[in-house]
Amino acid sequence: MRTSLKTILSAVTVVLVSIVWISAFGAGSSGPDKIGRVLQRPDRVVLVFAGDGAWNNPDGCDTSARAVLHPVQASAESYRERLAAILGAHLNGNTVIFGFDGCFNLNNRTLPIITNVSIL
Repeated sequence: MRTSLKTILSAVTVVLVSIVWISAFGAGSSGPDKIGRVLQRPDRVVLVFAGDGAWNNPDGCDTSARAVLHPVQASAESYRERLAAILGAHLNGNTVIFGFDGCFNLNNRTLPIITNVSIL
């Protein structure tokens, strides 16, 4: 019995995607959801509200109804790329999964910090 090239390539693709997925979301992930609302404050902190109430909360922040993309937590280039992905996903109604790492203190409440954006 011979294994087809298509079957081998499919298996290799699954393994590679799994490796990328694990490395991208090492600290924890939000779980899949649509973005309910995006708000950018004057200090460029972006609040991303979950479409169905709350994101997963792997770091035990005070609330996970919204998450933070903070310009100081990332390089300028990765901040712009993440913001573009968030806005694009929100405008198109795409489901997203965020990588979270740590909590950000905002008005005496901690929120998950967005470190990665994956559009499904």
